[in-house]
Amino acid sequence: MTSEIETAIVHLADVLANRSELGAFCEQADAEGGRLDESVWETLGLDPEQFDGLEVIGEAGLQFTETAGLLLARA
Repeated sequence: MTSEIETAIVHLADVLANRSELGAFCEQADAEGGRLDESVWETLGLDPEQFDGLEVIGEAGLQFTETAGLLLARA
């Protein structure tokens, strides 16, 4: 059974991936990246005023690049 927290995390990640407009991460490229359900903030205990989506997208991109580099180095 999926918890409310897991659902909120996946929803937030999906919206951020679409906002990134980066290749395979993005299913529907647009500046809005889909509409974020406002209940996500409360469910995850996050303050929307303190949340920097662009910073999160940038950090995720760096982590993806590092991981891909490690996997390709082993091939």
